[in-house]
Amino acid sequence: MERVAERHLTCVADQAPEVIRVTEGLDWEKADVYAYGSTLYEMVHRKKLFGGMTDFQIMDLVVRRQERPAVAADVPAYVVLRLACTVGTQGRH
Repeated sequence: MERVAERHLTCVADQAPEVIRVTEGLDWEKADVYAYGSTLYEMVHRKKLFGGMTDFQIMDLVVRRQERPAVAADVPAYVVLRLACTVGTQGRH
């Protein structure tokens, strides 16, 4: 079994919760969809996802509390649908 301390996480804000938790049987394609949603969020909002937070704060927020970023009210509906990639639990991105 692989431990988080032995892995290299590039940007925690872009990692799906199951990637941070080191879930066995991880579906990397679904984890990539989560990362895509994170990137799209930053493009639409023109700010860093979880900006100003440490990696540990982000991990606590996303993994333990299962919280996701809020989408601004002025974002068009078709973009909100794409941003839904960042919402949900393992396997539901």
